[in-house]
Amino acid sequence: MIGAHVTEQIPAYALDCLDEEEAFQVEAHLVVCAACQAELEDYQATASHLGLAAPQVPPPTRLKVSILRSVEDPQTAPGKTPQKIGAPESWLRMKIPVLWGLYHSLAASVRNTGPIWVGVSVLLVIALAASNLVWWNQVKRVQSSEFHLVALKGTGNAPNASGIMVISQEGMAGTLIVDGLPALGTAQQYQLWLVKDGKRFSGGLFYVGQNGYGMLAVQAPGSLLNFSSFGITVEPTGGSPGPTGAKVLGGNL
Repeated sequence: MIGAHVTEQIPAYALDCLDEEEAFQVEAHLVVCAACQAELEDYQATASHLGLAAPQVPPPTRLKVSILRSVEDPQTAPGKTPQKIGAPESWLRMKIPVLWGLYHSLAASVRNTGPIWVGVSVLLVIALAASNLVWWNQVKRVQSSEFHLVALKGTGNAPNASGIMVISQEGMAGTLIVDGLPALGTAQQYQLWLVKDGKRFSGGLFYVGQNGYGMLAVQAPGSLLNFSSFGITVEPTGGSPGPTGAKVLGGNL
């Protein structure tokens, strides 16, 4: 999957319609393929507007009346009883016990202001739970992958910069992804250095866009797993045989 484009799967991935194994394969390819990343961004932009594609239809007047009646305060409307929230409470207690305490505190703090705010608190907690479950699923996918990840931290010359090296399982292929680096003029480029036993080998040259984002398919004389650390410096266009400019990022394997 790393060598072949995933064009056919990208639309389904943008709509979150792939199963876990298919989604993992697409994600593994996206890490090393700028072309597929760009195509995914186009599909995601289109998907974000799908909800607005349907014509807007004004709701009937009776709907507003029905909603207002359903949330009336029972103290000001004799004969009315507040809607029970036992079902959401039971679901949270059983499925996500960690968030049960958060819900209980939130609901108690707003219960005196009226039933409608209790319902709002339930929706907020459920939304929080859903977003955290999605995030945790993404983390599990990365942790279970067969890649080696090396974090690169910005130096005093680029304190807001960050980067990551994604290295294949055997170390024979790697991709550098950076963010937050200042854009350079045409007379300079960023150069990646691979450090082994005190010696530095060039891993390639790259530019970043005005947003500070850039990618590089790393070149190495052998497995990247044999190198102890990585660094990035500012060099003249075309590169240097050894580091001569300011170091902006660095990290250890």
